[in-house]
Amino acid sequence: HGRYDNRDFLTLVGDDPQATREVLRAVQEGRGTELTDGVDVLRTCRACVTPEAENVDLRLEVIGHDVNRALGLESLTEEGDRAVESLGLPEVPAPEARAAALEALLRERNAFREELQAGMRERIKDVDGLMEVISHCINCYNCRVACPVCYCRECVFVTDTFQHESRQYLGWATKRKRLRMPTDTLFYHLTRLAHMSTLCVGCGQCTSACPMDIPVGELFSTVAEGTQAVFDYVPGRDPEEEQPLAFFREDELQEVTGQVK
Repeated sequence: HGRYDNRDFLTLVGDDPQATREVLRAVQEGRGTELTDGVDVLRTCRACVTPEAENVDLRLEVIGHDVNRALGLESLTEEGDRAVESLGLPEVPAPEARAAALEALLRERNAFREELQAGMRERIKDVDGLMEVISHCINCYNCRVACPVCYCRECVFVTDTFQHESRQYLGWATKRKRLRMPTDTLFYHLTRLAHMSTLCVGCGQCTSACPMDIPVGELFSTVAEGTQAVFDYVPGRDPEEEQPLAFFREDELQEVTGQVK
């Protein structure tokens, strides 16, 4: 169903070592994932419309199962079949309640996703709105470090390109009569958006890592929704599938380029 923010999870486990089991029981009973004091799974998780693992050999199933008795283990490949066979596990049908539970969960998440992304699109409809969303950024780059799909071997933002000397800051302040600190914040987030618009998987790790509570995960996933739709690309759908913008197709985006066959 999703994950709790790192800080919330530590609090939950500290108060109750059996917190995970209690969460699963609450979900099974239809009480949802929100616990006491308004603690809930990440908003990006509540907006995730792929609750089942894909492109895996074995899938551990919780939704629709009686967690007090057992969890489901589904094989999706021949390798998975061999693993299940080697474990000597009996083959049993999935609970009848599973399909209905998944359908209800997806309805809820699709509705929440539309609401969340509509709100974010309204907030970032212009540069001023984007600046307001990221206004508390301190350029710690935690969101970049925490991101599981940030793959550049060398990030331009940790090179000499952005290691400015004190005299440069003074010169800019003199010329502009003011200087926002830290500098280059907008450029950093626009660069991240360019990368995340095709690769974001909506895991929410960036939001959890941000010390200023900026909803970067919601920002990235909202922008990515549009870009990935244009290229009909879903990160992780097929490891062999080429990433958008990493290759060239002559007949791509003709409505933008104005090409005529």
